[in-house]
Amino acid sequence: MISELNAGNKEASEAVTINNWKLCTRWLRDKYQDADPNLWICISGFRGKEQVHYANQVRNLHYAVEAAFNHNEYKWDMYYGVGLGADRPPQYHRFKTEDIVYFPFAYLDIDCGKTKTPANQPVALQAIQNMPDGMKPTWINSSGNGFHIYYPIKNPNIRNEGERKILQTVSFRLQDRIKGYFMKHYGWEFDNVSDLARVDRLPLSINWKDKNGKTGGIIK
Repeated sequence: MISELNAGNKEASEAVTINNWKLCTRWLRDKYQDADPNLWICISGFRGKEQVHYANQVRNLHYAVEAAFNHNEYKWDMYYGVGLGADRPPQYHRFKTEDIVYFPFAYLDIDCGKTKTPANQPVALQAIQNMPDGMKPTWINSSGNGFHIYYPIKNPNIRNEGERKILQTVSFRLQDRIKGYFMKHYGWEFDNVSDLARVDRLPLSINWKDKNGKTGGIIK
């Protein structure tokens, strides 16, 4: 496996990949530390029109992440489902909204360099850091081309359809509030990623939407 970032040095590339998937695993374990370890997390990969989906129980999270980073080296963009399921999803599929039983956080995807978005990452990060108390995110990750900002959900367990609807509403309203702030103060518009079955790019993986590949990072 030779990363585009270290194409001339296979050993250095593999060392970076190993370190990154371990750090990613640690980041995800922290977010799912209160979840039932027997719940399932789904990993999805996309490369052009190709797709791959597989799942592991949270207690075996490291196996899923390691496999994802192996795919990532071969120019697959790799994601994980934020919400967890009680059972393994059907083969070649990821979770649907009705499958989600644990949803630990909502997030906003802040793209850069597009119409009505921040011009670049430094501009976006400064705006995030200048958010008022009560709106500042708990965690911040770089996606390579922008940032993902995260807000923990107080009661993440979903035991019935009523709780699922409540949590979906909480996620939507929280995101709508943050999106409204950026629109009011900066004129920026961002996609709605509030649904419970939403996937998020794996932290520290390479973003292949850029032809040369950009590695994301954990900011906070």
